[in-house]
Amino acid sequence: MERRVISELWSLYEKGEFESLREKAISILGLIKPDKLIDSLITELKEEQVDVRRRAADAPGSIGSEKAIEPLKQALTDEVEYYREKVKDASFAALEKISRRNSIRITRRKIIK
Repeated sequence: MERRVISELWSLYEKGEFESLREKAISILGLIKPDKLIDSLITELKEEQVDVRRRAADAPGSIGSEKAIEPLKQALTDEVEYYREKVKDASFAALEKISRRNSIRITRRKIIK
């Protein structure tokens, strides 16, 4: 049952017509913190398509997963091309959200609790 709920929420986040609905879906996923989803997002950070990487960078911040910190730091080194800047922006915003949500300070080299 939990797997189905997670799948439905993720689908709503990806394809939701209204931004507020998408935000609610990702907030609920943030309460559940599904590890499989985080692993999928980390994998998607290496995808070819910029939009896939941007979405993958955005979601871990809303979920608040510390597991995504290092992969998000890597995403900050994405190429400088305009569209790839969106990946960097999303990665930076996600790191900020994770930092606030977990009361930690994220630096280039380490995490300070």
